[in-house]
Amino acid sequence: TSVIDASNYPYSVPQALNVNGALHVYRLKDGGKARSDINRTVLTWSNETTDDEAIVWPGSETADYGAVVLEDEGGTHVVWSKAGKVLSDSEANLEDVSANMDLAYAYLPAGSDTFTNQTMIVTMDGMDMMPAITKTASGLKVAFVHSDDGPFAQTQDLYIISYDGTTWGE
Repeated sequence: TSVIDASNYPYSVPQALNVNGALHVYRLKDGGKARSDINRTVLTWSNETTDDEAIVWPGSETADYGAVVLEDEGGTHVVWSKAGKVLSDSEANLEDVSANMDLAYAYLPAGSDTFTNQTMIVTMDGMDMMPAITKTASGLKVAFVHSDDGPFAQTQDLYIISYDGTTWGE
């Protein structure tokens, strides 16, 4: 065993892919002092062919949460929970954070070190979280959990959103 990074964000679940024989690792990191405390988590990735890690959505100032990844013949798809707005540290409670949790998507073309197509794919009021992604004959499918009543609701709704290569929709 060996340490590949000593600054992983607490409770971050890394995602790993074998892409053409190279290990790609996705994880949440502390974005540093440039971000406020509540917006600090940033989704990054690295591979064995680059010396540095990169931010999946450069320039975004909102907090990132748990990601899932899927590789296909054209590249890598990433879906993750992301704050729908920059939160102030005074909003640093679970209800305010969860009320602004949406889903984001980005694509890394095969052979590239730069993500493209970064976009918010689900922006419903409430909390959108725990995405799962797969590819079908008709395109990508993302299943996720949604709650209008916050993280402690007795029941939460399960949704599916589709991507046909051009548009996200039902």
